[in-house]
Amino acid sequence: MKQLAFGWLCAVVLGLSTPAWAQQPKTPSKQPATAPAAPVLPKFTGKLSKEPEQFIIDVQSMMVAANNAQAKAIGAKLQQLWASNKLTATQQGRIVEIAQQMLLRKYKPYPAISGFFQGVVGGATVQSFSDKQMDEFLEVVVKTVNREQLGNAEKFLVSAGQFLDTKTLYNSRYSTLRAVGGTFSFAYNETDMPQPEPAPSPAAPAAAVVTGPALNTTTPAAKPAAKPAPKKKSSDGWDTGSVWDTGADDGWGTPKKKPVAKAPAAKGTAPAVAPEPEPTNEPAPVYYDNYVAPTTRGPVLLLKDADLFMATAGDSIFIRKTSGVVVPGTNRFIGRGGQYVWSIKQNLVTADFVNYDFDMTKAEFTAEPVTLTYPAVLEAPIRGAFAYKSIKKKTGAADTGYPRFISLTNDARVKNIGENIRYFGASRWPGPARSAPRSMAASRALSWTWTGRPSSGPRRGPICWATR
Repeated sequence: MKQLAFGWLCAVVLGLSTPAWAQQPKTPSKQPATAPAAPVLPKFTGKLSKEPEQFIIDVQSMMVAANNAQAKAIGAKLQQLWASNKLTATQQGRIVEIAQQMLLRKYKPYPAISGFFQGVVGGATVQSFSDKQMDEFLEVVVKTVNREQLGNAEKFLVSAGQFLDTKTLYNSRYSTLRAVGGTFSFAYNETDMPQPEPAPSPAAPAAAVVTGPALNTTTPAAKPAAKPAPKKKSSDGWDTGSVWDTGADDGWGTPKKKPVAKAPAAKGTAPAVAPEPEPTNEPAPVYYDNYVAPTTRGPVLLLKDADLFMATAGDSIFIRKTSGVVVPGTNRFIGRGGQYVWSIKQNLVTADFVNYDFDMTKAEFTAEPVTLTYPAVLEAPIRGAFAYKSIKKKTGAADTGYPRFISLTNDARVKNIGENIRYFGASRWPGPARSAPRSMAASRALSWTWTGRPSSGPRRGPICWATR
């Protein structure tokens, strides 16, 4: 009986203790630590605070409201710059004033205001502006915002921001134009800059020299007794004008030659033998450099001794050591000086520029006058016009026909044509051989010696080169 009572007592105690075990709290598992949430930016109200600390917060709200990834990235970079010591308190205050003025004048946060901020960030961090350079840039921006039409001002702000960040003057899906090296500065031109000086006239080339045996120019004395004239040999076609001079217009502007009446020879004497004329070059026409530069008024970027890199998907070139003015409002580059070098059959050709300009949105340009140096072909540099255009090469074509050069004077002297052969006159390189202008062909001359005798005079006619 005692055992039965003890068993019931144990069962009651065990049942009462079970809920207590079940109610014991479980040890919570450890959760990974999370980063603090980013502060929530206030909604942009359309205004920017005058206080620098609140201004930079308002800028972030404005860029978020613009809903553009590039604008947000520029705002974040400006915030980092704002927290550094690279901008003085005066410069920060001026940036605040410019941004507020742009909002009042209805400039959009993107791309105009963000372009301005990109220029500030690029100048301070990428180009390492000094305080003076930053002040000059901000002064140009102030004049641009206050004096230019909104469209022209926006072009300058976007162009300046892109240049200070990447040194890119123009970029699209088709072409790009970048400046490499050199120095630069910004300016606001109240009026057009002075027109460039005309190209200096090149030194006159030395007289042409024809190699060959010495000529006997002494007139023989008259003999006392007249002898029958020897039978005239048939012409070999090399010492007369019958092969080239047909008396008719050749279509190249060569003037017709009028026959000259010959005086009858005196009886009893042999006709005097006139000395053979030396081939001489005609005087080169006076070249007038009438280049007029486009307008340069307004905000501009000035380059000095920089290399311009022009590229497309199929081609790229460098214009070395050129200076000039970038006018974002018209998308034009007005250049002064510079050099372009290319090769023709592994021979270097150099074109030295004087004054030129081109549309930066197109991968092409022309320049006149240009001095061409081609030692493998020319005895001396010549002056003419140059053209380049990036075009896709046609299937089966050896080249695109660019770059091209055409001489504008008649003082070109080509060497290595052949033994005792010399050409001087107008020329063109290196595009396809095409008909040359009349004014060019009329001043060309070709001379040679044959069996020790010089030609009876300069031969004229169209001569063109296809040099690739």
